[in-house]
Order: sequence, then C-alpha cells, then structure tokens
Amino acid sequence: MAKVLNPLMSVDARGTISGCTYSRGSTGPTVRRKGIPVRRVRTTQPYNRALLGYLSRNWSTLNNSQRESWRDWAATHPKVNSMGETYQQSGFNAFVGLNAMAMRLGATLFFTVISAPVADLQVGMATLEAVDGAAAGVITLNWTLLGTGVAGDFIEIQTSGPYCSEGRVEITNYRFDKSVDGLIVTADTSVLEVLAWYWLRARYVQFDGQTSAWLYAQHQAPDVP
Repeated sequence: MAKVLNPLMSVDARGTISGCTYSRGSTGPTVRRKGIPVRRVRTTQPYNRALLGYLSRNWSTLNNSQRESWRDWAATHPKVNSMGETYQQSGFNAFVGLNAMAMRLGATLFFTVISAPVADLQVGMATLEAVDGAAAGVITLNWTLLGTGVAGDFIEIQTSGPYCSEGRVEITNYRFDKSVDGLIVTADTSVLEVLAWYWLRARYVQFDGQTSAWLYAQHQAPDVP
C-alpha cells in the first residue's frame, strides 16, 4: 500500500482501476494493489489477525465511560503518517493499537488496558550503542534510559540486514528480533550472518503499549567471539 497526494491528478480518488484500489482512511488518501487474501500459516499473519479480531470484539464490551476515555486520549495524541502529515486517530484505533502493542511483546494478561492511560510514557531511551557480542554473529546492544526502567515494561529490539557494506540509505524493512524486560540495559541479538552489516533499532514500550521513539545503531556482526 502507498500513501499518495493528489491521486490521479485530482483532489481525491476512490475505487479500483488497472488493479489499483484508491481509498481514503484516517491517515489520508492511499492506493494499494487489489489482491486476493492469503492465509500465510507460516508467518505471524494468523496471530496478528486473531489478535486484532480479539481486540475488536472486546471494544464492544466497553462501557460508555471507558470508550469516552479512549476518545479523549486519542484527541490529544495525534499520529503522523509516512508523509509527515498529522492525523487524528479514533478512540477505537487507540484502544486496539496500544493493547496490540503490549500483548504482542508479551503482556501476561489479555486486555491489559481497558480504560485509556491516565499519563503519558514515563520512561524513554537516551542512547543506543552496538558492539561485538560474546559469540560469532552476535551483536550486543547497550542503552541508557531517560528515567528508571520498570519491571513489566519492555525494550523492543529489531534488526535489518544482512548488508554487504556499511550504508547511509534510509532503511525501512526491519524485523522483530526480541524483547527484554524494561529493567535491562543490555541485550544480545540473535545469531546473525558473520561479517555482514546490520541496522539495529530499539525503543522502550510501557506496559500499556505506549512507546518511545526508535533509536538506531549500525554494526558489523563479528566473526570471532
């Protein structure tokens, strides 16, 4: 899917033409290839679908006061799309987004946040450094926190690569590597391709699904411990 400005040289466009479907959502106008849904049983897609379905059904169980708390929270927490434009998310989007984030990273209780958070994120990340790990193909990440880490929160780590050389081009195809407890300030990646270059990023994720900004680092996976 691509986000567009002035699609088809117009103010707006809707519908499908030449295999492309034009529509408008909360993030603005978009265009995507018309495709046939595929159930990819060997990926995370079935889990993600089940998770979003679970949260969508539970939205209907909230009372008016709880729903209003999510609408109020969403009204004061605008999002930014890939074109840098600010848009307003709905209370439903905020509810699903925060709960899905918390549950995806290992929250032990389903439905962790029924009413919207009463305070913004309390902890952030200040620095991120990548160094050789203790085993071949392992990169160690060290970070410092803005505030005090909390047990039950998470540090999410993602990687992008392998690449044949160090680069300066913006990278977007990150994949989840692991999450660790919010009290931890260092962690090893999974075993990566030896001597390949990797982009790495990490962020602090509060138990209620609120996240800090990503911090980035680049490093070459070592060939010897």
